[in-house]
Amino acid sequence: MTIERYNPGNAVRPASYSQAVKAGNTVYVSGQVAWDDKGKVVGRGDIAAQTEQVMQNLKQAVELTGGALSDVVKLTTFITNPAYTPAVLAARSRYFPQDPPASTLLAVNALALPELLVEIEAVAVLSPKVRHHFNPASPPGQRPSYSQAVQADDVLYVSGQVAFGPDRRIVGPGDLLAQAEQTLANVAGALSLAGADIRRVAMVRNFLINPLLFPPFLETYRKHFRSPYPANTTVMVSALAFPELMVETEAIVSLSKDVEFIEPSWTGKPQEYTMATRIGNTLYVSGQVGRDRQGNLAGPGNIAAQVEQAFVNMGIVLNEAGVGYKDVLKLTAFLTNPALFPQYAEGRQKYFPQDPPASTTAVVPALARPDFLVEVEAIAVVP
Repeated sequence: MTIERYNPGNAVRPASYSQAVKAGNTVYVSGQVAWDDKGKVVGRGDIAAQTEQVMQNLKQAVELTGGALSDVVKLTTFITNPAYTPAVLAARSRYFPQDPPASTLLAVNALALPELLVEIEAVAVLSPKVRHHFNPASPPGQRPSYSQAVQADDVLYVSGQVAFGPDRRIVGPGDLLAQAEQTLANVAGALSLAGADIRRVAMVRNFLINPLLFPPFLETYRKHFRSPYPANTTVMVSALAFPELMVETEAIVSLSKDVEFIEPSWTGKPQEYTMATRIGNTLYVSGQVGRDRQGNLAGPGNIAAQVEQAFVNMGIVLNEAGVGYKDVLKLTAFLTNPALFPQYAEGRQKYFPQDPPASTTAVVPALARPDFLVEVEAIAVVP
C-alpha cells in the first residue's frame, strides 16, 4: 500500500514531520497549532483566535490529501487550560455542523511552544464504502456536538468516554472506582450501538488526572478486558472536560475483521496490554517507554536514553509485525516536561530522517511510572 505524505507548499512548517499522511483512503493529520503561513503564532493569549487558526490549518491539511472536513471521523484536542473548553467546543460546532466526528478533549501541561494554547489532530477517511455516526437518542431539538462513535468502513472510532450516567450526570464524584466502572461501561455501550463488543477493541487510550489513580483504574480495567488485551497507551492529564471527571477512555475497534494480537517476547512488561494489534492493513503500536525487554529502565532521569529505548522498542514491535520505521504513518508522544522537546525531536529525527510520519507531541503531568519521561505510540501500515 502506497504511503503519501503531504505538506503545504505555501506555508512554513517544520520539516521533521509531515502535516498529513495517507495510506489507502485513511488520512492521519498531525496536531495542528495556531501557526500562520509564515510559521508565526496567531492570537497570542487568545484561545478563540488560536482555535480558529487551528481549524483553518486542519482544513488545509485534509484538503491537501483530496479530502474535506466532512471526511474527518476522529478529533483529539489538547488544550493548556480547561477554561478554554467552551471556545474550542464553539469552534468545533461551527466547523462540523452536521454528522460531527468522534472526539476527545484533554487538558495538558504544555504544547511545543509556551505561547500555544490548543492543538488538534485528526483522522479522516475519504469516500468510505460505509460511514455511520452512532449516538444515543437525544431530546428533540438537541444536536450532539460530537458523535459517540463513527464507523468508517470496518473500523469504529469511539470518542473519549467518561463517567456520565444515563441522566448525563457524573457518576461517583471523587470515587475513581465508580467512575472507572461507568467509563468502561460507556465504552461497551458505544460499541453496542455499532453491534460490537469488547473483544473487537484493537486500541485503547486511557487518560487519568492523577498517577495515584492508576492502580485502582487497572483493577477495574481487568474486569472489562481479558487477555489478549488490546494495544494501550495510558497517561496522566491536567484535567478533563469537567473538574469532577477523573478518567477518560477512547477506543479503536474492528467491526468485520478479527483483531490480530502481536506480542514479541518481552519479559519485562505488564500483562494488561499487547504490544501491537492489527486490523486489516493497519497496525496499532502501544505507547513505548524507556524500559527494555527485561523491564529495566534505560537511563533514569536521562531523556535521550529513554527516547532511544522507546524507539528501539518500537522497532522490535514493528519488525515482529513484518514492517519497519518507514511504514509508520503517525506518532503521538507524551513528555513530562516541556524542556524535553528538543531531545525528543532529535531522537525522532534519528529514526525518521526522511519522509517522516505525521506527529503530535504534548506535555503531560506524568506517565504510568514517575521515572518515565516519554511515551510514544505509533500507527503503521502493513503493505
